[in-house]
Amino acid sequence: MKLFNLIALLLLLGSCALKKPEEKNNIQKVQFSAGACFGTCPIFDMVIQENGNAEFDAKNFNDVEGKFKTVIQQPQLDSLFKLINQAKITSLKDHYDAEITCQPTYDLVVVFKDGKTKHISDYGPSGPDELGKIYSLLFSLRETQDWQKQ
Repeated sequence: MKLFNLIALLLLLGSCALKKPEEKNNIQKVQFSAGACFGTCPIFDMVIQENGNAEFDAKNFNDVEGKFKTVIQQPQLDSLFKLINQAKITSLKDHYDAEITCQPTYDLVVVFKDGKTKHISDYGPSGPDELGKIYSLLFSLRETQDWQKQ
C-alpha cells in the first residue's frame, strides 16, 4: 500500500511539471482595417505596436472621427496578443468570403518579430470564431482607451 501511495504521489507531482509554459509574445505589430458596408458600419484603421503605442484613424460611423493616438492599457494589450496566439493565426486562411453582399471587409495584418507577416482579408466577416473574438476586442478598443486627437 505504501508503494502504491508513493507511485501515486510521484505521478501527481510529475503531472504538475508537465504544465504547458506560457507562450511568449512574438508579435511586433497588429494592423486592422474595417471597411465600408451598405449602411452605417464603422470604417476605421488601427495600428498597435508591441509596446502598446497605437494609432486610430476613425473615418466614418464611429463615435468620433479623425486621427488619434494612445498607449493601449496592458490588460487589453495582453488579451489581444493572447487571442492572436490562441487563434494560431499563421495557420488560418488568408481570405474568407461570405456568400452575401453589402457587408464590410476586415483586414487583419500581424507582423511578427522574425519578420514574417500574416494578412487575413475577411469579407462578411465570415472567418472562424477565433477571428471574431479578435475583431470584437479591436472594436472595443475604440471605446475603452484614452485616445488623444492628433
